[in-house]
Amino acid sequence: MIWFGPTPRLTVAEPELVREIFLTRAEAFDRYEAHPVVRQLEGDGLVSLHGDKWALHRRVLTDAFYPDNINVRKEPKTEVAPRRAA
Repeated sequence: MIWFGPTPRLTVAEPELVREIFLTRAEAFDRYEAHPVVRQLEGDGLVSLHGDKWALHRRVLTDAFYPDNINVRKEPKTEVAPRRAA
C-alpha cells in the first residue's frame, strides 16, 4: 500500500487475487481516481473512466485484443513494409 496524499492506494499484481477481486468482490473496490495533474497527462482512458463512458471505450477496444488481431500485429516489420510499399 502507498499513500497518495491523504488517500491510501493498494496495487494488486497477483493474478489469483486480481481474479478474485474482479469475479467475487468487485463492488468492494473503487476504480483508480487519478490526481488532477496525472489526469491532465493521461487524459480519459479506460482505466480512469466510469459508467457509460467506460462501456463505450471498452466496446471500441475489445476487437483489438482478440488473439487473431494480436497475432497480425506481431508480424515483423520487415515483412510488412515491402507489402505496404507495393
